[in-house]
Amino acid sequence: LKSHHRIRVAAPAEGGSHELTPREAAILGWIVTDGTVFWHRIQPSQTQAFIYQSKPRMVSVLRAMFGDDAIERVDPRPSTMLRGRRLSRRHPSIRFYLKKKLLWPLFKRAGFTGADSLLDIIPHLTADARAAMFLAMRQAEGEQAWAQNPGPVLEAFMLLATLEGYRL
Repeated sequence: LKSHHRIRVAAPAEGGSHELTPREAAILGWIVTDGTVFWHRIQPSQTQAFIYQSKPRMVSVLRAMFGDDAIERVDPRPSTMLRGRRLSRRHPSIRFYLKKKLLWPLFKRAGFTGADSLLDIIPHLTADARAAMFLAMRQAEGEQAWAQNPGPVLEAFMLLATLEGYRL
């Protein structure tokens, strides 16, 4: 090898054949990053989930993605945060409650039983669905830097990044 030669160290993988659509994969990505799931152990179809968001640009993304499949609730408490010595207002916090007609069929079709199950789902996603989930997780956590605690969500993100052709 000479100095002008290049070695490819990362490339996108081929997609799988999972039936999840890009929209559904993105919803799962949002749920595991900025969402909360309340699992109903006795009647799984009664499981509830919501996504919490305050960034105006991402609120618009979620509104477009959900349409009538979610109910919006604005947190009535004013949000404040300390910046230096001043207290400043943040954007209102909005919860998107996912309707059961969307949520349970999605979880069942995906085989989603919690963040741990993502590592089994991701390798089988189509290339479009995988890219949609990766984008959703990046948007939820902040596109500039990834801030996630060690665990299954971080592992899922690293798997997605690798399959999307990003060198880690």
